[in-house]
Amino acid sequence: MSSWIALRTKIKTAVKRIALQVGLYSFLVNLFGFLRGLQLKQANDQRYQQRVKFWRNQKRLQRPRQKQYNFIWLIWDAWRADYFNSTLTPSAWKLGEKGWRAPRHYTVSPWTWPTVNSLLTGLYPHQHGARIEEDLKAFNRLNFPRLLPLSIPTFVDFLRPLGYHCRWLSSVVTADLALQGIFPRSFRDQVQWDNQPFAKLRNKAQQFIRQHKQEPFFLYLHAGDLHMPIQVPRRYLENESSPSSPWARIDYFENQPQGDFAAHQKRRQQFYRAALRYLDDQLQQFLSFLESENLWSKTIIFLSADHGEEMGDHRALEEKIFQRYRPHLLGREHGYSLFEEIIRVPAVLAGGKLKKKLITAPTHHLDLLPTLFALQGWPADSSFSGVSWLEEPTPRALFVEECAYGYEQKAVIKEQDKLIHSAGYNFEIYENLATGQLQILDPKKNYPAPIPELRQLLQKFSRREQQKGEKTKTNAAIKNRLSRLGYL
Repeated sequence: MSSWIALRTKIKTAVKRIALQVGLYSFLVNLFGFLRGLQLKQANDQRYQQRVKFWRNQKRLQRPRQKQYNFIWLIWDAWRADYFNSTLTPSAWKLGEKGWRAPRHYTVSPWTWPTVNSLLTGLYPHQHGARIEEDLKAFNRLNFPRLLPLSIPTFVDFLRPLGYHCRWLSSVVTADLALQGIFPRSFRDQVQWDNQPFAKLRNKAQQFIRQHKQEPFFLYLHAGDLHMPIQVPRRYLENESSPSSPWARIDYFENQPQGDFAAHQKRRQQFYRAALRYLDDQLQQFLSFLESENLWSKTIIFLSADHGEEMGDHRALEEKIFQRYRPHLLGREHGYSLFEEIIRVPAVLAGGKLKKKLITAPTHHLDLLPTLFALQGWPADSSFSGVSWLEEPTPRALFVEECAYGYEQKAVIKEQDKLIHSAGYNFEIYENLATGQLQILDPKKNYPAPIPELRQLLQKFSRREQQKGEKTKTNAAIKNRLSRLGYL
């Protein structure tokens, strides 16, 4: 097998060299991009039509509705909660000061694929099925997550019968693949947006809004500027300029020829802050556009992240408990653990008639749909697992699950206590959220409160019935897109 891979690589390199020499390279790249986009659009259109047909006559989606707000979701991939403040992200912070801000907000999963489906369905990953089903997770070329079954309704399925125009734009390939068939897509959606800066998505979004502002719309924007590898306008980096190269880029540590991990992490944090400043400036331009179009009072905006990111925070601990699987991820990235840096994310809800409100209780991504339904005056769907924010949420247990790599882990958060459990790794980690102190537990030993209650909650959660997703169809183009982002 290895000899075949080496031969194939040599052939591809030779073809590229010849194409460059004869001036055909750009033509071939555009041709293959066109064919790839055509193939992906055809697959998405087919699945989208199946979904439309399935839900067309479902009575529970046909209730009369009023107060038709527009909805805009802004999801900044890999944005962690402690990088949300008035200094680093002033526009985002100001948006939170205008509306509702939830400083103790949690995602449902430590990576993109299951999370975006949870946002759109109001369900945990095990309830909607768009996830990796095995307990030993290994997101790779032979083991793709499942797609959302047609029988699970999304926010789009609720809005479509009401005449909403629904649009989705993402520069992150895992969000692209995970939402196949949920949104209608143009041909350009399939070939143009991978790894593109948020400015391009914003401009396309503004075109969509101008076209449909007289009718209700739902716009989902998924920005990948914080996701490794990071590329950012050089002017946003501290003490750095290069007139010949306006963009700067940092790659994964393992792709560097050599270097010191601590130095790389420091440099990476610099890029992360620069990308956040860039995103915040783009947000300000987008909000100014909404104001100029007189859409603020008619539109509800949700600003958040699909997950956070670790940047050297727990490397020593992870070397102790995770070293058997995906060792190159230790202390960085996401998808493999449930520490606060990865699962706690910013959350802001603004626009419409919302006034300033700080939600002090722990909140969850699964609260989004119940809250939006309540703001519209619609009865909440019986399948939703979250609660509305119209009233302060009461203390409750929140859960996080569905890793992408290594043995599955599940976490429970209740007030100021958190427990992470993994049967495969055979560990438990307790965290006091008030102090940030971590404690590795022996799963076989008894401990004082609150450990017994947290264990009982996780055991009950883990015994829930599992939804089986639909098999994902892949090809070489899809796998190459994922490889460029470091997933495969």
